[in-house]
Amino acid sequence: MPPKQLRFFTTRDSGGFYMDRAWVRLPAGHDIGGEYLLFLNPLAPDPGLPKISNGAVFVNYNCGVSGPWKNVPVASRRKLLSLEG
Repeated sequence: MPPKQLRFFTTRDSGGFYMDRAWVRLPAGHDIGGEYLLFLNPLAPDPGLPKISNGAVFVNYNCGVSGPWKNVPVASRRKLLSLEG
């Protein structure tokens, strides 16, 4: 079972996965309440990253596997829901 809270970290570069609305100034631009299908990976310690990233996870966005739930095809949703519980 995953923990109730996760801390994720992403850099603001071409490899980042953003769960905010870039056209809206933060903090109002955060997508609070947004629904996503996320594949999370533990973030390896990296002396080049801020200390806040220690123990965080990052969103695996390779080949577009993570994304907004509304963009997940119906067949994929059914498959995922069949794996639940």
